[in-house]
Amino acid sequence: DGKELKPTQVVFGQSLADIVDTKGSAFIPATNVLASDNEDSTIMTLELKDKKGQPIRNAKDSITFEDNGDQLTGDGKNKPTIDKVWEEPENSGIYKVKVKAGDKNGHWKITTKIDGVALEKPTEITFDPNKADLVDPNKSTFVAKESELPNDGDTTVIEVDLKDHEGKVITGAENSIKMIPDDHGLYGSGKKMPTVGKFKETPPGSGHYQATVTAGDKKGKWELAPEVFGKKIEKTTTITFGKSLADKLNLKSPEVDPADGSTALPADGHTKKTLRITLKDGDNNPIYGAKDSIIVTGDYSTLKGDGKDPVIDKVKEVGDGVYEVVITAGTKTGNWAVTTTVDGKKNPQPLELEFDVNKAPSVVISHLEGELAIGKTLTANYKFNSNDSNTVDRSFYVWGAKGTTAARVIELAEKAGAKEPIELEQENGEGRVNGKPITYIIQENDKHKVLEVSILAANDANLRAKGPETMAVDDPRTATTITGGNGSGGVPDPNAVPEVDELDLTGKLELSSTLTVSYKFMPNGGDARDKSQFAWKILSKEGDAMNWQDVDQPAQGDNKGQAKLILEKELELEISGEVIVMSILPANF
Repeated sequence: DGKELKPTQVVFGQSLADIVDTKGSAFIPATNVLASDNEDSTIMTLELKDKKGQPIRNAKDSITFEDNGDQLTGDGKNKPTIDKVWEEPENSGIYKVKVKAGDKNGHWKITTKIDGVALEKPTEITFDPNKADLVDPNKSTFVAKESELPNDGDTTVIEVDLKDHEGKVITGAENSIKMIPDDHGLYGSGKKMPTVGKFKETPPGSGHYQATVTAGDKKGKWELAPEVFGKKIEKTTTITFGKSLADKLNLKSPEVDPADGSTALPADGHTKKTLRITLKDGDNNPIYGAKDSIIVTGDYSTLKGDGKDPVIDKVKEVGDGVYEVVITAGTKTGNWAVTTTVDGKKNPQPLELEFDVNKAPSVVISHLEGELAIGKTLTANYKFNSNDSNTVDRSFYVWGAKGTTAARVIELAEKAGAKEPIELEQENGEGRVNGKPITYIIQENDKHKVLEVSILAANDANLRAKGPETMAVDDPRTATTITGGNGSGGVPDPNAVPEVDELDLTGKLELSSTLTVSYKFMPNGGDARDKSQFAWKILSKEGDAMNWQDVDQPAQGDNKGQAKLILEKELELEISGEVIVMSILPANF
């Protein structure tokens, strides 16, 4: 009759609300911590069962959610979201849903309802801008089941229980846990390092993670520090392979001594001192492969001044259980206690180095002497000043072309000074003074070069000046002690042929007068010392022999040379009415 009737509900068998197991069914997230960055997400999984434990299939449209998103905190505007539920595999009773973070923070509680009936166990996810900050290192644990692995290939398990600040477990983090190794406690000649496998959450959703550690052929202590969500946690676990290095050392080790036997060095900012560290085991055998376990430190509080502190280089292994470390002086002064620690064991007595006010020696070059000619020897005359330090002259020197030796002598000293004691034999052209004069035999390839010498003052304690003293052969101080040369300060070419030019004859053609020939001497790269000769003859007597003799005044630099002929009365009959010819024969030393 046109009236609307009330709806009638028809139930085929029992409803979902009646048969669902509300106690045993719950959505489990793959991880229960997400970054509140509007991007992070996870998948929640539900195995839906009835009260008899049988899967409930094809019920995705009957699953709804309620959550406390309004109670999340922070300045963000976006709450987390829940996508549509799907069944995977189909007709399996296993349901999944994707949850995506917003930019709100805090604990998010999701209640799942099946056909309007709530499951008793809610799903909880915590949001934070930095997931690493959710981990409580005090409530979490990181331990090894076995702390000692004696043999290569032995294994143990690292167990990690992750908890947040409320003591709740953190799940789904197996790909975000790493163990960062510290290899400094390992030693030995073997090359096979211990390894840590990947972490697995066992069982899934428990917050309990395990990874396998496998021993290599290195020995000693291996510290592992956990890193979770990219943040290192200062809570280490230690595994010992064989004996620890500290237990392996004999009573005297580590023995530390300066390689040159001296503990003093100048506070000059560049002098280096090598310390030699010797490690031996209880049977007095050398211990290899322990350089990463050696820590060298200094007590900087005892040094004085406002300058630079000394610098400690990396420890290097040199063989047979011997290691070396180089100390570079700073500019602060005083006694400096150096402590060497090996796997926690310190050397019985710290080594004390003494940094003194720079009392490096100095040199003053007075002059150079010798002849500038190939095969001749040049000698540097200098005074060595100890400046109240070691009095033995062990200066460095280099001979060479002008303008090149200062840098070379510093380089020579640096290379030789990398390790003490320094042994550098004197060689022609460069070396280190060892009781012999600083000399140089001029070589064939020195032709045309202006030579110089640079001397870097140094003594037997390896204290050395900051810079060298240099003198060239054309220095005014060598004017009376250096002979020869090509006129430009260089070494003459013995094969060069001199010439004369610009001859000029002056005087009166009268008896008792003097005829003078002046000339320009040109060494042409040879010896610039003029040794020319002259002779005269009568033009009409071509066949007469020339009587050559030294010129009266050899040329000197730009000053012309002169040869003179006195027209004596005794020559009257011979020269009257004749044409006189005067000749200059160019020659040098």
